[in-house]
Amino acid sequence: MLMHMKGHNGISPCCMCKIIRLHVPNSNTTTHYVPHNHSCHPDALCNPHAIKVQSASMNAEAEKLAKEYGIKSLPLLMFLDSLLFPLSFPYDFMHLIWENLMKNLVLLWTGNFKGLDKGTDGYILDKSVWEAIGKATAASGSTIPSAYGPRVPDVSTDCSNMFTKMWSFWTLYLAKYFKHFIHLIFILIDWIC
Repeated sequence: MLMHMKGHNGISPCCMCKIIRLHVPNSNTTTHYVPHNHSCHPDALCNPHAIKVQSASMNAEAEKLAKEYGIKSLPLLMFLDSLLFPLSFPYDFMHLIWENLMKNLVLLWTGNFKGLDKGTDGYILDKSVWEAIGKATAASGSTIPSAYGPRVPDVSTDCSNMFTKMWSFWTLYLAKYFKHFIHLIFILIDWIC
């Protein structure tokens, strides 16, 4: 909001790079971000794009440009010499991790991620294992004080009703099953603290 970035609704959604979203042909919802271009999104690039969006003569044109460039307008904070766009602003941790990464990991582990097969690494959990994880998750709510967070439902049947606090609690306290996942949890804890 402060940066006036378009975010995940833009074709170029990242405030740190110029990654472009690629739509998968013959699919309504699947989007991929292929990191071929790691170049920064420096002030020098944001300014002309933001000015172009802001000076559009019609709202429809401004919306189209904002979606293309990933920035909605020229933020007033850009004029402060003490701020460096976009480096002075933190990542949107809630959407990146709890609303995106965790949902995608669950889809990957259950074999439902964007049409990918099980590959060679054996990361897909058997249905019985995933159901046991879901039942244990749901049962744990009776013994965990609500001060720690909301009660997490059975993740094997009800991921659609999970919201940010549930994903956060499930990830940090309940889901320590894979060795590589435990490494991810340690990284997330370091970021949060």
